[in-house]
Amino acid sequence: MTDKETAHAFGRVLIEGQFCGFASLAIVNRQLALALIAEGVDIRILPTDRHEGLEEIERLGLSARLVAHAQAVDVHLRNAWPPETQGMAGRRNGFICWAWEESEISPITARRFNEDLDLIMTTSTYVSDALKRSGVVIPVPVVGNGVNHFSVPAEREKLERRRLLHVSTCLPRKAPEALVKGFVEAFQGRSDVELYIKTSHNPHNQIRAIAHDASASVAEPPPIHVEERSMSASELHQLYASATAVVMASRGEGFGLPLAEAMIMGVPVVATRLGGQADFCRDDTAFLVDSQPARSTSHVASIYSLWEDPSAHSLAQALRRVIDNPQEAAAKAANARQLMQREFTWKAVARRAVAALSVLPERRAEAARVVSDDYEIVSTWDEECGIATYSQQFYGAAPLRDGLKRIWARRPLAPLAKLDDPRVDRSWGYDGVSLQRFADKVGNQTSASTLWFQHHPGYFSAGDMRAILPSLRRNRNRLIITLHNVAETLHGGADWLHGFDKVVAHSAQDVEELGRAGVRGEVLPHGVNIIGRPWRPDPERFTVGSFGFLTAHKNIELLVAAVGEARRSDPRIHLVLANSQRRDRQSRVAKSRVEFLIGRLGLDAVVDRSYAFLSDTEIVDRLAPCDLLAFPYGESQEGASGAARMAVALDRPTLLSNSGVFKDLLGFSHVVRRLDVETLAEAILTLANDEFVRTLHDPARRRYAEYHHWDVVAARAVTQIMSA
Repeated sequence: MTDKETAHAFGRVLIEGQFCGFASLAIVNRQLALALIAEGVDIRILPTDRHEGLEEIERLGLSARLVAHAQAVDVHLRNAWPPETQGMAGRRNGFICWAWEESEISPITARRFNEDLDLIMTTSTYVSDALKRSGVVIPVPVVGNGVNHFSVPAEREKLERRRLLHVSTCLPRKAPEALVKGFVEAFQGRSDVELYIKTSHNPHNQIRAIAHDASASVAEPPPIHVEERSMSASELHQLYASATAVVMASRGEGFGLPLAEAMIMGVPVVATRLGGQADFCRDDTAFLVDSQPARSTSHVASIYSLWEDPSAHSLAQALRRVIDNPQEAAAKAANARQLMQREFTWKAVARRAVAALSVLPERRAEAARVVSDDYEIVSTWDEECGIATYSQQFYGAAPLRDGLKRIWARRPLAPLAKLDDPRVDRSWGYDGVSLQRFADKVGNQTSASTLWFQHHPGYFSAGDMRAILPSLRRNRNRLIITLHNVAETLHGGADWLHGFDKVVAHSAQDVEELGRAGVRGEVLPHGVNIIGRPWRPDPERFTVGSFGFLTAHKNIELLVAAVGEARRSDPRIHLVLANSQRRDRQSRVAKSRVEFLIGRLGLDAVVDRSYAFLSDTEIVDRLAPCDLLAFPYGESQEGASGAARMAVALDRPTLLSNSGVFKDLLGFSHVVRRLDVETLAEAILTLANDEFVRTLHDPARRRYAEYHHWDVVAARAVTQIMSA
C-alpha cells in the first residue's frame, strides 16, 4: 500500500481482465485501475492478455501491481470477455464496468451470477435492468464508464464535405443497413455530406455490400466511404475531430463508448433513444432516433431477448437536423460535454465503485424473498378455460400469492360445483348489461392500487376495453395487462392499450408484433409446474399421450390416424387422450370426428380417452404412464400453449409441430416438419424404437422446467412488471 492509499473497509482488490493491448477493454481496465488507486484503493491487477506485451502497464506505472495468478484477496473483480465466474479468489467476487447489449441474459447465466458473485457493477441503467429482468438478485449498481482519457483537444481538419462518422464492427447489432438506408434517404441528391464508416474486416461484416445496394437504389446517392484499415489512437482521435457528427443508431449498446468519446470532444451525436447510451444520450444532449423492439438474432441471445430496431426514417430526420441546424447541434454538444466532464470521468466511475464496494456486507446475505404489493386481477377463474388455469397457477405462486386481494371473474353459465373463494367477484359475463355492471363495480370498489388484467379478445373486444378503461383506472395508479392472443387483439385496434402502464406478452415475437403496432410490451414467459411422476417403461407397450381442449387446430384426428398407421409396424403403440370438450359446436364436431375415426380404424381398445374437464391430479394420473406426449397443432394466434407444458411438468419427451405457440419449447422437443399422417406416424415409430433419440432433449427440458417454474416466473413478474 502506498502513502496515498487509505484502508478502505473492503480491503485489497484484484482486477482481472485485458490490460496490455489497445482493445477497448484493455484501455478501460487500465484507466479504471489508475482511478481506483487515486481513490486510495489497494489494487492488484491480473492481465489475461500478457501476450500483447506489458509496455502500456509499465508506461502507466502499474508494473508493481502485477500478479501472475489469482491469489486470495478481499475483493476479486473481473472485466473480461467471456464473463466467467469460476476460479475467483476473493472473499467477495464481482464484475465491474460490465456491459450487455440485449434486454436480458439467459436463465443459466443469471443463475451462475447469483450463485458465484456478490455484485455486478454495470455500465448503464439498461444493463442493470436487463440483469434484474433476467432474475439476477445480487446488487447491480451502475458505475458507468469514463471517457476523459479521450478528451485531449484535436485540431479539426477542414474537409470539402461535412462528415457523419460511424465507428463500429458493423455487425448486425450495430444496424448497418438502417444506418446506410437512413443516410441515403436523408441526403440523396446532395454531395456536400458524406458518411464515413470506420470499421474492421470480419466474416460477418457486410457493410460494403449494404452501401453498394443502397447507393444503387437511388439516382444520385450521397458519398459513402468505408475504411477498414487499423488506426492508431491518435489517428482515431483525429478522425473524431474531423466529424460534423458521430452517428450510432444501434440495436443494442451496453454503454456506447464511441458516442461518449464524441461527446467529451464536443462532437454532436445521433443515437437510438433506448439502450445503454440512454444514460447520457438524452433530448438535451443528442439527436435521438426512434426504435421498436425486435427479436435478437445474436449468437448470445436468449429465447426472450429483444433488441431495439432503429427506424431508418427517424434516423434520416435526425441526420438532416444535425447537419442543417448547426446552432441546435452546437447547443446539444455543449450540454453533452458538460455531462461527460461531470459524470463520466474515471474519477466519477471509481468513486461510484468505491461506494458500491463499501456497502457490501461481510458475508453474502440470503436473497430476500420476492413478494408483491397488494393487487387485483380481472380473469376467468376456477372454470373450464385455459386462462383460468393459467391465472390460478401464476397468481398462486409464492411471490404473488399473498398480494392478491380481489379477483374480478366471469359469471358462470351453470351453477358452481363448490363455493367461491371470498376474494372472487363474478361481475362480468356475456352481454352489454353485464359489462356495464362490471364497469360500475370495478370503478367504485377498489381493493388495491394495482390491477392486472388477463385479456383475451374472445372475452373483451377492443370496444369493450375502451368502454371500461376509465373505470379500471379510477382510484388505481398501475394497470397491467397480459395479452393471450396478440394478433387477434391488434385486429381491433391498439389505441386502448396505451391506457395500461404495462403491456405483457408471453414471447419476444409477440412483443415485436406489439412494437409494429406502436405499443411497447414486456416479455413474461409462461410458467411450468414440476411434477415429474416416476416412470417405468413397459416393454410390452409404448404409450403416446396428448392433452388440452378439443378444438380443430389441435389435430387430434390426425394424431389418431398417425397412431393407427404406426401400429401397422409396431402394435405396441397405444394412445391416451385427455382432451376436454368445450360447449361450442366446433368442439362437439371435433369429438364426433375423432370417435368416428377411432371406430373406423378399429382402435377402440388401444385409445384411452376422456373428454371431460379434468383436475390437475386427474390429468397427471392419466398421462403419467405415457412414454411420449404429442401436440401436432396447426397454426394458432394464441400466445403460448399451456397444454404442451404438461409434458415439461411430467418430464416426458415431447413431439411438437412448428406452430408458433410452441416457439419457446422447440429447442428441447422433437419437431415434426409436416402435418400429414405418414410423417407423424414415422416420427412416432422412430421415437418408440430409439431410446437414445427419444431422450436426447431430456437435460435441456429439465433445465427449462427449473428456470420456468411458476415461482421463478412470478418472482420475475414482481421485479420486472409490478415494481418497475
